[in-house]
Amino acid sequence: MFFQADDDLFDAIDGLDARKADRYQTYLDIEPITGKVLSAYKRLQISAWLRQDYSTVPTKADVFLPLIWVEEGFTISDELADEFKSKVTKKVNLGSSLIITALIIGLLLVVAGLGLFFYHKFRTGN
Repeated sequence: MFFQADDDLFDAIDGLDARKADRYQTYLDIEPITGKVLSAYKRLQISAWLRQDYSTVPTKADVFLPLIWVEEGFTISDELADEFKSKVTKKVNLGSSLIITALIIGLLLVVAGLGLFFYHKFRTGN
């Protein structure tokens, strides 16, 4: 609760759990090549200002008291993650392999062209 809030807010109420980023922060996990969302969570906390002289709930001082905490989100299943990986990642790796192969063939053609050029030049004596 009170994720990324001042320590005074957190310490003013007894019994609050430790502030953990993975539990309280809103985030999107986006695959960088395709831009697909693999995991997303939106978390929201609603708090109320509670004065010390309010007798129903005794507090150490005037504080913000967390009233409601909601979370909505999803993470793709392992099966979908494997399918996504097989359809996208393997094609990206294949594309990288094709680029490297094309560069090697191009380099070999340049070397062969230079070899033929110098062979012809020395053969004709010019």
